[in-house]
Amino acid sequence: MISRIDLTNFKRFTQKTINLKPDELQVLAGANNSGKSTILHSLAVWEFCKTLHYYERGEEFFNDERSLGINIDDFTPLNIPNLKYLWTSLSTGTTYTMSIKAYWEIDSQEYFLKFGFAFAQERVYIKVEEHNLNYETPLPKIAYLPPFAGILSKEAWMPKAQRNRQIGQGLAGSVLRNLIIDFYSQHLETKREYTDDRGRISSEGWEYLRNNDAFEILNRNLHEVFQVYLFPKEFNPDFHSYISIEMQKGNLPGNRLYPFRGFAKRDIMAEGSGFLQWLSVFAFALDKNINLLLLDEPDAHLHTSLQWQLFEKLIDLSRRNEQQVLFSTHSSEIIKGVNPNIILKVDGDSISFLTQERQKVTLLAGLGTEHNILFNQIQQKKRILFVENESDKEILKVWTSNLGLNWPDNLFVWGYANKHKQRKELFLHLKDHLDTLKCLSLQDKDNDEYGTTNINLSDGLFDDYNENRKEFKCRKWRRWEIENYLICPRAIAAAASITENEIRNQIRDRNGIAVPVDNYTISDRQPQIQPLFDVEGKVVIEPICTHFGITKLDIANAMTSEQVFDDVKTLIHEIIEMCSD
Repeated sequence: MISRIDLTNFKRFTQKTINLKPDELQVLAGANNSGKSTILHSLAVWEFCKTLHYYERGEEFFNDERSLGINIDDFTPLNIPNLKYLWTSLSTGTTYTMSIKAYWEIDSQEYFLKFGFAFAQERVYIKVEEHNLNYETPLPKIAYLPPFAGILSKEAWMPKAQRNRQIGQGLAGSVLRNLIIDFYSQHLETKREYTDDRGRISSEGWEYLRNNDAFEILNRNLHEVFQVYLFPKEFNPDFHSYISIEMQKGNLPGNRLYPFRGFAKRDIMAEGSGFLQWLSVFAFALDKNINLLLLDEPDAHLHTSLQWQLFEKLIDLSRRNEQQVLFSTHSSEIIKGVNPNIILKVDGDSISFLTQERQKVTLLAGLGTEHNILFNQIQQKKRILFVENESDKEILKVWTSNLGLNWPDNLFVWGYANKHKQRKELFLHLKDHLDTLKCLSLQDKDNDEYGTTNINLSDGLFDDYNENRKEFKCRKWRRWEIENYLICPRAIAAAASITENEIRNQIRDRNGIAVPVDNYTISDRQPQIQPLFDVEGKVVIEPICTHFGITKLDIANAMTSEQVFDDVKTLIHEIIEMCSD
């Protein structure tokens, strides 16, 4: 939606043009005080000015040359001690010395709207300085979510116009329950459309709900991450003043929630800041009326594993809704995992998108002590193992111990979700400074054909037999992912303290797979064990862990050396060999 911004004397930028990518999620990354928040703030203030003028002057506000004056109490998009803090170096002057000009494109036609700002007697005066709009021009709708500061304990019902005004004034958190109620009302209406005379929803209806219904998508994602389901209380604006949204935890095997024993419904405010942050971000990302979502460190209250999950889901939503998202972050997990061409590196006056994977190394090194420690460790250890997730390291270490072997002390394990190509770019950049660096890159097979890897786990889709073949090796599991190597009924039964037959029956009933008693750990895919290669391991293992209250690490710990799969043994021996050179 927004293609670029021109800033004059706004906060840290005296004169700056910032180019953006419309209809796409972009990551704003840089050190503290580099200017990331200034970019978000400029768009939040521009939206505030647009909203203020619209509600004060009407639909054609852009043709009114008069200024609007407001004081600090009425200025809601940013939390600042004084309005003069909007100006660079607090140099306000008495004329219109500050401006924000936004550009956007619709059907290849570029539009722009510029606001000028003056400061006098502790008030800021705002006027439209330039535009090329007419009464039919669609105006972008922007929502700004600052670093999470909580939501209202009580939220009144608001008509649409008032909600839009709250969002435009930077008060998105005050309308979260209203937004969820909107989703829920549409959800009930859609369900009625697909309900037959017997009160049942057709399979076509459920498919539509799962793919298109905002409330259904929100709930299923919340359950996937937090095992939580939302239950809005009945609301009628003729009788009720406040909106109540309750939540409950439980299992969701089909289309109905089965609550955990002893866990009663409670208001969403009872949950922690991480859950509320996720809920706020995800709900506004589902709102198709919002064209640009500004997220200022939305991952700040989230565990590293939740950070990446949130980011992946936001990418999917932004593409589905053709929504533009600016995602400011310090998270190394997110920066390491995304394509470089969506990372906008902000370093004072230098603002540009990355073009190569290796540029991330310099970016991460500049983010602070935490990341400097990361590169110091690589420098000390000189051996890298790239894996899909940080948790893979702990499972591999347990399997190594089960085999009676020692996990190498000189190995740095890097959870980096990108593919071999991007990992190699990082490796080559690091190797420019560390001549003796060696690396093994391990990927899941996922949907790749079985024949693209072999008994040595070499990845046939990536040519690692080149000038770096001794230093950078590409390996790929022969089964779908690392969880496939935890499908060991006897070890699962031992971890869960139940019988092996119960586990076998559950895998058979839930996944349609009969795990053989013998030979299921071998490397080559044989007819009797073919389903164990092609199924997604997480689909088998994670429901079992949830049902019996165990972890993947518990299963790995319960495996004997004979139960460790041959592919795992091959990989571990190669890791040890690389670290012994």
